[in-house]
Amino acid sequence: MGSPIAVKNNKYYDLVQPRLDLIHKLASRGVKEKNIAQTLGIATSTFSEYKKKYSELSDTIKKARGSAVIALEDAVYEAATGGYKEIEEVVVLKEVTYDNGKRLKEEQRVEVVKKIIYQKPDTTAAIFLMTNWSDRYARDPKMMQLKKEELKFKKDKEEKGDW
Repeated sequence: MGSPIAVKNNKYYDLVQPRLDLIHKLASRGVKEKNIAQTLGIATSTFSEYKKKYSELSDTIKKARGSAVIALEDAVYEAATGGYKEIEEVVVLKEVTYDNGKRLKEEQRVEVVKKIIYQKPDTTAAIFLMTNWSDRYARDPKMMQLKKEELKFKKDKEEKGDW
């Protein structure tokens, strides 16, 4: 029987597993897998092999990509619907001191102020969402096939009187 040390004696346990949080962060920001592999100091082919061999790595990437998609959908939805939102803006404030009409000193300071702005709905974002969200399953060939089979099943059941 092999020793447990021999099993853990590979690059995955040294270079990849301890950095799953970093991998999640990079993947959720849209970094390509070849760049993630480069960051880890391994070849892209090795990274691909590790994804197949170690489910914790492939799961980390799937979860990260999924959360990125959700964040993007939320952002597009906000753009499509518009509304009021709070933003922070950097402003430069000047203070000038005068004495009998003579400028004595001028000071500047930078402050961050919060503003509430109205963002009008973005029609392009709305069209994009409607195209992709409504009848989402109708355009998917696999889903269409399942729906057809479900309908056939219901018709067969109804004809047999098997409710």
